[in-house]
Amino acid sequence: MLTLLLPFLGLAQIPKGHFLDSDLEIKPFKQESEGLYHYAILSELPFENNCPKRQSEKKRIICAEDRLSDLLKNEMTLESDYKGRVYIYLTVNKEAEIEDIHVTSYPNSNDINEIVQSAAENLSVKPARYNGEIVKARLWTFLALE
Repeated sequence: MLTLLLPFLGLAQIPKGHFLDSDLEIKPFKQESEGLYHYAILSELPFENNCPKRQSEKKRIICAEDRLSDLLKNEMTLESDYKGRVYIYLTVNKEAEIEDIHVTSYPNSNDINEIVQSAAENLSVKPARYNGEIVKARLWTFLALE
């Protein structure tokens, strides 16, 4: 019986309304005690985008991630043969300042991490909104560099 449970335990899923943050902790989209809101539930994203307002949560997440990824690529000057994925987490505070940036590349490259970190620091952002109120927003995306 225990043998049958082990494969199931390895397939743990993130509960609906939660996300895996850069500290590898599963957190709710809305963290009221910290005043932090995941981009999936924002009524207004903190960056320019053309994502339709009325679409499913899943499509809204994909659109936001893709647009943020495009904005980061536009800020980067990449002269490298690096091939891999780069994962980026960042927070936009109520004053529309970027903070708490975490960049991780696979395979790891400190040079790539620094380039992406710099691009994230230079993004043009505005305050995020949740139900009309300015809030602190947690964003995530990845870059596939080939």
